[in-house]
Amino acid sequence: MKTLPYPLSYKTIDGVEWEYISTGKGKDTIVILPGGAQTAESNFRFIRAFEDNYREIVLTIHNLDSTQEFNIVLNKILDTEKAQKVILYGLSMGGVLAQTFARDNPNRVKALIISHSCTPNSQTYKREIIVPLKLVKMALPIISDWLIRFISRFAAQIQGVSKSDTTKYFVPTNEQDSRYYQMIMQDYYRNFLDKRLLQTTIRIHLDFFKQELNPEDFSYLKRKVLILRTDNDRLMQDDGDFKRVYPAAQVHTFLGTGHLSFYYQMEKMVEVIKVFLTRH
Repeated sequence: MKTLPYPLSYKTIDGVEWEYISTGKGKDTIVILPGGAQTAESNFRFIRAFEDNYREIVLTIHNLDSTQEFNIVLNKILDTEKAQKVILYGLSMGGVLAQTFARDNPNRVKALIISHSCTPNSQTYKREIIVPLKLVKMALPIISDWLIRFISRFAAQIQGVSKSDTTKYFVPTNEQDSRYYQMIMQDYYRNFLDKRLLQTTIRIHLDFFKQELNPEDFSYLKRKVLILRTDNDRLMQDDGDFKRVYPAAQVHTFLGTGHLSFYYQMEKMVEVIKVFLTRH
């Protein structure tokens, strides 16, 4: 049995077992929705940054077909954990799910943090995410788990990361954290990175792309929105549409870190989020 910093909880919803972490202490609850290639466990260093002052609920997003299905799942997990109104953080695909949940469940969200994501109107998103995923969807019947795992070796380069960067930024130098990381990655390749994950990614993005986000959907949040982005994100630039949807949002732009500021500048990202939460 693997020993990790944070034990996993499980909840079966409509026949699907959902994995999540519930930890931390504090009056306010942060819900963390990871990026499409992350598990709840792989966020252990990010979780650690907030656990002394916030309760945290972190989901693994794997077996999912629509944003509406996700809304049902998250509501049931929040009910189980007795979390009423939460601070909602979403990274990349998690940012897609965070936005649709916040739009459809204003009674459950007190602040929204969108990291390295976009709206459905983004032309970069259409070109770099939607069009390729439509092509992958056509080939899905002949794609195997083995092929998905092989191609994943090159995913880092797509997001602007070299092999040396992977060693420098992704693998912790602390010996204990490094052991945790290696255990998490072994589990990731054996049990998480598969065709069902690819199907989830395709279906969530294609579902989101058909939707509309409007300023009035989020007017209840007023200034309680933080947008984290980079100047050179190859995959999910907002292309200016965030200004329309979230006109009062606080925006922090990282420089030169592509789609992966979460790894390159995690400490700075945590600092920006903490300042935002202190003010709101």
